[in-house]
Amino acid sequence: MKKKCLIITSSGGGGHLQAAKAKAHELKEQDPSLEIIQRDILLDWLGKRLGGFLAGCWNFAQKRGDVAFQKVMIRNMHLVGLFTWMPTFFCAFFLIYFQDIDLVIDTQPNGTSAILTAFVLAEKLKNRARRYEKVLVDLPTDKAGHYFQPIKKMKAAKRKSIYLITTKPLLSDGQTEQDFWDEHTGLPIENILYSEFPLRPKFKDIDPLPKHKSCTIAPRISSDSEWQLIQSVLDKGHLDYDYCKPYLDITIPPNAYVSTLMLGSQPAKKATLSYVQSFMELKKENAPIRDDLLFVFCRSHRTKKSLLNLVCNQILQADCFSNSLTIIPLTFQDDSVIAPLFARSDATLTRSGGITSMELLSIMGGRIWIHSESKKSDQLLHGIPFWEKGNAKYLEAHKGAHIVTPSIFKNKAKSYFENSTVFKNADQSPACASSNNV
Repeated sequence: MKKKCLIITSSGGGGHLQAAKAKAHELKEQDPSLEIIQRDILLDWLGKRLGGFLAGCWNFAQKRGDVAFQKVMIRNMHLVGLFTWMPTFFCAFFLIYFQDIDLVIDTQPNGTSAILTAFVLAEKLKNRARRYEKVLVDLPTDKAGHYFQPIKKMKAAKRKSIYLITTKPLLSDGQTEQDFWDEHTGLPIENILYSEFPLRPKFKDIDPLPKHKSCTIAPRISSDSEWQLIQSVLDKGHLDYDYCKPYLDITIPPNAYVSTLMLGSQPAKKATLSYVQSFMELKKENAPIRDDLLFVFCRSHRTKKSLLNLVCNQILQADCFSNSLTIIPLTFQDDSVIAPLFARSDATLTRSGGITSMELLSIMGGRIWIHSESKKSDQLLHGIPFWEKGNAKYLEAHKGAHIVTPSIFKNKAKSYFENSTVFKNADQSPACASSNNV
């Protein structure tokens, strides 16, 4: 009999969806005959009106960089959970029971009690064993309470049905792993399964690239208007590229310093523009003999008010642009672009979302800056949503990451731009000598 797997995810943010996609790919590789059913707890079970409204509020807050509103939403998640408990329970139960689901994989933190109650009831009525796995899409720290608290509040008998898929936790002084899981989840240690990060395929296939090695990526361009904007900015710099609709082939020379600016799936507009400005000013002030590439990731481009349009106009109008800097603005790209770019980058400036943090831990060997919305330089963690604070602390401990805000970035990044080492390759002409092939 063909086995069936239900993957539960959420449209609130991009990490849950990416993790669901990664788990589906992993399961299909292990068992091609496995039937996978995926449901979005917001859009599919709560409906496009309520679920779409909640997802829209979340994504809107991310675009605006409104950390306070995001915190309010998370703190009131239990109230939404009470209101949506019954519809979540019935949707989960009927699907698990009537579709005869063997494995449930849950990559998001909402509705855990309702989903698990439905799972246990279906298991009991069918009188056969099933498996429920909760995939932690944030790094295991004391700040991951949005995942842990619903589990800890359950009765011990029900908790035994949960298998938590995660990595080793960030421990405080004198704390053991058993202490950590007892305190935060109450799960027996045998239900904690350390596993590989739920990363998209390319992040698992790629090895960390030696810095200053030639590399080619092919981002997808979605429309003619998008290409016209990107081309106008590329022509202001010096980079070898070739556009064959819909792909832009970009060759990164071995002697170029590569920086990547990517503030999540819904990047904050003001912060992105501020960092681009800082990069241009720093580059103009420092190390004119070295070639720098800056990749800037924006949202999708649909109107003249899009982030891509704002970034491109900002660059085109800049009077502080260095002739040894090339900026490559792009819309959202998949892992075939992001994975090799992270592996090749000398520096990244990102948010500390769960999946992004895992991607950086896996293949990033350069400098890591983490964006904060704080207005006070001595309270940097206050500008990071509390569930992402833990990820930031994890990256600080394991990768030596630095937290920055747009206002302090220039000071923090000055040493990076003052390093004027040029990496030479006898078979490769300097980046500034490359020609544009359109």
